[in-house]
Amino acid sequence: MTLIRKSRLTRSRPIPRSETPIKKVNRKRRVSEFARAYGSKERVAWIQAQSCVICGWDGGCENAHVPSRSGAGRKGDCAKIIPLCGAHPGKPGQAIITRGDGYDIGCHASLHKLGKRLFEKAYYVNLGALAAATEERWQDYAATLPPSHPRRGPQQDT
Repeated sequence: MTLIRKSRLTRSRPIPRSETPIKKVNRKRRVSEFARAYGSKERVAWIQAQSCVICGWDGGCENAHVPSRSGAGRKGDCAKIIPLCGAHPGKPGQAIITRGDGYDIGCHASLHKLGKRLFEKAYYVNLGALAAATEERWQDYAATLPPSHPRRGPQQDT
């Protein structure tokens, strides 16, 4: 049995509306999440200037978070980042996954396609150890920055 309403629903008073639009992004949370996940803009630029830790590609890298079981859909903190290449021209047989047009999909996309366990098996690497080594190299670099540098990162107490 289906009920059919014969009259429209009405309100006695209009719904109060704010004159300022709703902010779509919580700016404080966005800033704190960026600091947690990436450290600083200086750190992001430093990672992008590194060569890929898997294939050695030196044409610009991406900040790749090492997958962990810290939570579904949540990126790890900035200490769990390694430099991995994006799509680039490859040599035949060099990459495990290719796009078919002469370009490799890149190590970063391979990590997402294969998953952490298969990626480590395919390339014979330990991503946790690579992340620790990258973090150590970053700390060495950050120590050379002046103490008053605004983008030194969250670990400023040396």
